[in-house]
Amino acid sequence: YRQFCNKLWNAIRFSMINLGEDFQPTATAEELTGEESTADLWILSRLNHAVTVAAEAWPKYDFHSVTTAIHQFFLYDLCDYYLELSKPVFNASSDLPQNATAKRRVANILYTCMETGLRLFSPFMPFVSEELWQRLPRRPNDTTTSIMVSSYPLPIPSWTNPDAEEAMKLVQAVIHCGRSIRSSFNLKPSARPDFYLQCKSASSLEIARRMISEISMMVSAG
Repeated sequence: YRQFCNKLWNAIRFSMINLGEDFQPTATAEELTGEESTADLWILSRLNHAVTVAAEAWPKYDFHSVTTAIHQFFLYDLCDYYLELSKPVFNASSDLPQNATAKRRVANILYTCMETGLRLFSPFMPFVSEELWQRLPRRPNDTTTSIMVSSYPLPIPSWTNPDAEEAMKLVQAVIHCGRSIRSSFNLKPSARPDFYLQCKSASSLEIARRMISEISMMVSAG
């Protein structure tokens, strides 16, 4: 958990910059557009997994399981993947209506992950989580004054998405492979080599085609 608080702080800072000063979250976390990407559905499913583990572990005083689930979600799912995958969306020009719509969608999901994540962390890191939570905007009609008196997150069954999780497992495996290849050839960060994928099933081919832009961005492919 070394330097984890710095990672948390930087993630909130990244979120606030990209949400913008006029950002207003949706009325409820469950409110989705129906146009969510595979990555969007995946991160909500992973968030719900962390919330579910916490809900089951707290009554058993299984603090290790709670902290591990929250730590793994925030560090390895949210920061390592979703934040990186969101950057092209936020960097795209808002002049095009479809880009502006995508930014609002990703902004709401990112807000949900950050706000829910801070409430999950609150019992273990009360001072840091309070400071960061106060910097986030509130949902409409939410008059909660402190994270200490906010409700602890509960599972949202509709967020569990095995298909999105399986798709992202494949995407993560391809990204890991691509980065290993780059490392083995000592390629410079600026190098943009071509990569070729051999898919062994129609389902993996469909996922690769659907997620090709995300894979290319994460491995810096040509």
